[in-house]
Amino acid sequence: MKIWIYILLTFSISINALGQAPTSQSTNISLGSKYCSQATIGWSNGDGIRRIVVASKSNAVTFVPANNTFYLSNLNFGQGTNLGSDQYVVYNGSANSVTIENLESNTTYHFAIYEYNQGASDIYYLTSGPATFNLTTENITASFTMDVRNQCDSGNVTNFTGSGTASNGSTLSYDWDFDDGNTASTQNTNHTYADFGIYQVELITSSYRCEAIIVLDDTIAPTPVVRFELDPAEPNNTQQQCFLKSDGSTNFFKFKNNTIIGSLSGSISKTAYLRRYGDGSFDIRLKGQKTYSGPGIYVVRLSATSTQDSVVYCTDSFDLTVEVRQRPIDTPLISFEKEMCLSGNLFTFENNTLDGATISTWDFGDGSSNTGNLVTHSYGAPGLYYINLEVVDGFGCYDEYLDSVRVAQQPNNTFTGLASRYCLGDGIVSLQANLANGDWLGDNVDATGNFSPTQLGTNTVRYAVNESGCKDTFTLSTEVFEVPIFELGNDTSICSGTSFVLRVPKGTTNVSWSTGDTDSFTTVSSSGVLWAQRLENGCSFRDSIQVQVISTPTVDLGIDSLLCGDGQRVIDVTAPEATYTWSDGYSGGGTRVINSSGTFTVTVSNKCGTVSDDVTLEFLPYVCDIFIPNAFSPNADGNNDVFQPSGNVEVLSMMIFDRWGAKVYQSTPLELAWDGTVQNVPAQGGHYYFVIRYLLPTNGTSVPLISSGEVYLIR
Repeated sequence: MKIWIYILLTFSISINALGQAPTSQSTNISLGSKYCSQATIGWSNGDGIRRIVVASKSNAVTFVPANNTFYLSNLNFGQGTNLGSDQYVVYNGSANSVTIENLESNTTYHFAIYEYNQGASDIYYLTSGPATFNLTTENITASFTMDVRNQCDSGNVTNFTGSGTASNGSTLSYDWDFDDGNTASTQNTNHTYADFGIYQVELITSSYRCEAIIVLDDTIAPTPVVRFELDPAEPNNTQQQCFLKSDGSTNFFKFKNNTIIGSLSGSISKTAYLRRYGDGSFDIRLKGQKTYSGPGIYVVRLSATSTQDSVVYCTDSFDLTVEVRQRPIDTPLISFEKEMCLSGNLFTFENNTLDGATISTWDFGDGSSNTGNLVTHSYGAPGLYYINLEVVDGFGCYDEYLDSVRVAQQPNNTFTGLASRYCLGDGIVSLQANLANGDWLGDNVDATGNFSPTQLGTNTVRYAVNESGCKDTFTLSTEVFEVPIFELGNDTSICSGTSFVLRVPKGTTNVSWSTGDTDSFTTVSSSGVLWAQRLENGCSFRDSIQVQVISTPTVDLGIDSLLCGDGQRVIDVTAPEATYTWSDGYSGGGTRVINSSGTFTVTVSNKCGTVSDDVTLEFLPYVCDIFIPNAFSPNADGNNDVFQPSGNVEVLSMMIFDRWGAKVYQSTPLELAWDGTVQNVPAQGGHYYFVIRYLLPTNGTSVPLISSGEVYLIR
């Protein structure tokens, strides 16, 4: 009976508790874990049957729950009951912890916990003094740089450097999307785009429940393909034109632009063109027509540059060579005597042009004329006659030359000493005239008749006299030729088994080499002094170089060795034009003395290759010697079964002889021990004689020694 009274009393108290609000709130709110988008908090429950957790972003919770109202919760912040002012119910239940999702990074959240009891139809909240707590979520940042943001599609490579920080110091992961179907997952990377375009490069930096995204543009622009030509629609628009024609017209070039520039979705706002005509002038409007003010060979260059906001993306250029032909009269090539005496005068007028198609028309100034590159004319009376030469070359180019000759009485006027040819820089030549008191005239001759061959080409020397009222000029010409100077370059070296080609501009010269070749080049594959000589028009020049043949380095540090006492190993590592890298920090090549234990590695490199070798040396604290047993018993008991020398020496060979002098054992490189058999048959017991050759380490070298003696075979 007492038991039933206790049960009914307890049930009555529970029913009564559900019909009123709790009396104590939750306490001891603490942080369990915290990330950028998630946090876990725990607490000690009050005396309520259940409780709600209200979360507010940035501001403290001001919401107070109302009795008899059930609030739906959701662990994802912002998806539970909206209480206004960014306040949401994130938990409704009887547990003492909750993990909230969908949080924002680096944001402060405030929490309040209200205890409540719930009966069959009533809900009672304890609204005063709720447990409160706040926390700030973790934060993660992301950024990256590109070494070049604007490139051409040809040969583009962009190096990306990523960086990021996590407020909780966690390890970050990096994920790249290059916007062309390619990705990467290292912090720093590089990428080459197969085509031009504007690519939105995305870097996602993340750790557990934290993520930051940054997107930057990488512009890969199309390379313009610049081409142009002479406009075929323009008459006589050829790459070679005359400076002047017989009709008075001059050169006129007209160009047609054939440049192709790819499109980059309209982002390249400007394409700049610049045509340089090779004479210092240029055209940015691309009128495409040019008349040159002088003869010459001109390289016309058209450049195209794609730009945006003053950033140069891509450039390309194309060259076209045009020529304005020289006027066909080269004054030094026109020769005739300026003055003759009347008696027997015969003037020779010559245009020494090399163009066989040139037409020269001479007007002699006395009413007569003649056509030809070489003509003669006699004057019937003394006087000054004006010469007019009109020339049309094989290309149709026109030129005119004016000069004069004088006819007077003829004195006997000559001079000697002028050779028909010289080399530029030859010594001064003294000319001798047969008449005194004349005047030396012409090219590079002084008032005393000293001629200096310092001017290339035809040099004309005249000696003018006035004798008995008749002026006469005696004329001789000589050719001064250029010395065909060249340079073979600096002394050099080549690798053994290889060769190189040495060239000399040949042109019209004769070239001879010390190798016997006579062309403009020779192949060099051996050491020695190599010379070349050019000969042109009797003028020669020689230059030489020293060639050394070197080999791929070789290095042999020797075998790994045990060295004794205070011994040493002397190593010589030498190679031509080499660098040396030692594993122990030693520097240089040549002879090196090693007296300490260790493994020594050297790498030797020159232009012909790289080799390496290593050696392990161990220096023992005692003197090395050979130890030879005087007896052995091959009875397979595992003790002294073979006859074998030992010690810190290198055994080279061993021979065993019986007492009659017959050889019963000869060692091999793989076997240096006698097992007491002869041709696989056990030998008789008794005395045998040995001869052992070995190398004894001494002061870093190996001394060959021979040891011989007697050993007893025990049966």
